[in-house]
Amino acid sequence: LLFLAHLANSNLVDCGIISAGKFGRTANSLVSNYVQMSESATETFFSLSNLSPDNKNFPNDNPATETNIEHYHKTFLTITVETLEMSVFFSEKTYKPILHRHPFIIVGKTGMLKKLKSFGFKTFDKWWDESYDDEPDLIRRYTSAFNQVIDLMSQDPIKIITKLKPVLEHNHNHLCGWIQQSREQIIQLREDSIKSLIIR
Repeated sequence: LLFLAHLANSNLVDCGIISAGKFGRTANSLVSNYVQMSESATETFFSLSNLSPDNKNFPNDNPATETNIEHYHKTFLTITVETLEMSVFFSEKTYKPILHRHPFIIVGKTGMLKKLKSFGFKTFDKWWDESYDDEPDLIRRYTSAFNQVIDLMSQDPIKIITKLKPVLEHNHNHLCGWIQQSREQIIQLREDSIKSLIIR
């Protein structure tokens, strides 16, 4: 919600593709203490509730199982606001941009990027400031990440993508390797279970 409020307050809602779950008018009391929005920005903020770029019906249609590759072709950066704030947790929101070779800024619990690196992935600290990942304060962390988005929007996206290609390719290949390994493990578990049943 805080990131959506920042987007609405900065008139940036139309600069990208947004997907958001449903939230009610009570959300204003949650964000108004941290983001001072004008009346028009507040209305824009609430218009984002239950928003789907593909006209999906949340929660009946699960965006976790589907990907519209055109969204990645039309944009140059994914802003991932992860599901949980209480623990380091990676959902499809993180894995989708990696799979589609898309640069990303991830906001969640402190240390998300460090954990991702520990899994063998690379991030973009050579090209922009990722110190927000170390910020323990939630509001400061979101604000710092948002400031990085503002800075990137002032740059040439083609030049950015060109510079990041080696990292994007590495992450894509690393994730595909994980997926393949998981498939092989599942197949092996299934075969072992069948053998166990036959022996019995």
